[in-house]
Amino acid sequence: TSKGIRPLLAASWRCQCMVVWLAPLAIIEMFTSKPENKIDWFQYKPGLQFPVFVHVIIAGLVWSGSLLTWIVGLQYTTTVTASLITSMHPLILVFVLYFSGSKVSSLEWLGVLVSIIGIIVASSTSLFELSDNSSRMSLYGDLLCLFAAVNEVLVILNRQKIKKYVPLMQYTTITTLQVALVAGILSAALEDSAGHVFCMDENCLFGWTSNNWVGPMLIFGLVIGLFCMSGFNYAMQYISPLVFSSVSLLDPAVTGLISWITGLEGVPNVFVWIGGITVIAGIGLILIGENKRSDSHNTIPLNNDDSNDNIEMVDSNRKDGSIVNDVS
Repeated sequence: TSKGIRPLLAASWRCQCMVVWLAPLAIIEMFTSKPENKIDWFQYKPGLQFPVFVHVIIAGLVWSGSLLTWIVGLQYTTTVTASLITSMHPLILVFVLYFSGSKVSSLEWLGVLVSIIGIIVASSTSLFELSDNSSRMSLYGDLLCLFAAVNEVLVILNRQKIKKYVPLMQYTTITTLQVALVAGILSAALEDSAGHVFCMDENCLFGWTSNNWVGPMLIFGLVIGLFCMSGFNYAMQYISPLVFSSVSLLDPAVTGLISWITGLEGVPNVFVWIGGITVIAGIGLILIGENKRSDSHNTIPLNNDDSNDNIEMVDSNRKDGSIVNDVS
């Protein structure tokens, strides 16, 4: 919808158009919520290190880092490779769980190893041909996408923390507005769009309001904002982080198919295919291991000690003569 527009400026346009549709719903949600569901933005809540509003601001900034580094990285690497690397949420979450003190199964660690091998294979062209300038830039793009994946994990974990305290539409609107502001500021600094704010040219912050862009951009904001972003945040409220992130496994395949059908890119090379399949296999092992670990934690073992203790107590009582037999 924003072909020909500079990447960061286009990101700001998209988020602005999402806010156009999200903001009215957030206002309605705010005024129609029950008193017990009203947000106390400055209150500390159980499990939160900071007041609620600080966590929401952090979520918006981290999401900005995730989205914008992915957009910039996409300028230097292929769409499929970028999608593959940014879909590694389960892999990164395993490390987060481990360093936060949670137990990680051997099957999950095996999945980590297999996924790392897949990443190396998928990026092999960039890694082993660093003398070529285009390969060096491709590796730079891959690293930016990896950073985007790390930020996305932080977004998921933070949303899991504050999901009880911040209603869906208000959270989605505020964080999307933050991304629009951050993207606009970075566009002014890095894409030479400073001074172009209140105008309707393609170089302007609000250029999407021009006759050429307003229709497609508003349709984009309606579909992505109301259905995709709100659905994304809604799903995070009810699904565990590791299981939720597994949905991203579909991303590389769908992205590659769309890019090929639309003619944006050719068929990925054999290393991307092999590496991608290997990464997906590794993440599958991680998910199986996580599922088994969760099942073992939820299993309640049968306690036979009580019955044994009762038998021993009865036996001892019999020896003491404290058991009186019934007389028929």
